[in-house]
Amino acid sequence: MWMSNVGATNRTSKSRLKPPDASVPANPDLSGEMLNLVDQVAPVQKNRLVDRMLKQQYFKQYFEQAYRAAPIVRIDMIKHGVPATLVVELAAQLCISKEQLCRTLGLARATIDRKVREASLLSPDETSRVLGLSRLVGRVQAIMDDAGSVADFDAAVWAATWLEQPLPALGGQRPAEWMDTAEGQNIVFHLLDQIGSGAYA
Repeated sequence: MWMSNVGATNRTSKSRLKPPDASVPANPDLSGEMLNLVDQVAPVQKNRLVDRMLKQQYFKQYFEQAYRAAPIVRIDMIKHGVPATLVVELAAQLCISKEQLCRTLGLARATIDRKVREASLLSPDETSRVLGLSRLVGRVQAIMDDAGSVADFDAAVWAATWLEQPLPALGGQRPAEWMDTAEGQNIVFHLLDQIGSGAYA
């Protein structure tokens, strides 16, 4: 089973979930809703235990919207930019270090640190890479929801683990090595889609 190697449920998806259709008009309010979610999860809170639980809930919604949003909505977010602190919080959800996340996405750590200190937004290019990874996690969650996943399945942690596994379809390279460009992210997303639909074992 495609997720068994990383401790996920052994049930697989029986139906294919189509990616967002570019021909469908975007909900004009959706990009605003996504940005509101980002604003809620981005600030670093003091109560870490409560903060972690709340952010898991918010991030699940954020990942789902990142995946299901029409391309025009994602483009709007990319042009707007997201808070640099989202990089820190995304790393926490993936259970990896900020340094590892920056390496995976090809982000300059010093630049991210500076933008976090200044409470500024990521550039469109940086936002595109962060949103691409978020969309990938949302796809994992959608596959497992469609398959009837267990309640405690953590799509972010699963995705982070899968990204580090060498795959024959990538010539033995890790998917993480392809996540620093938009084209590479599209290839990884397509591969995940094939695995989720049972087209690749």
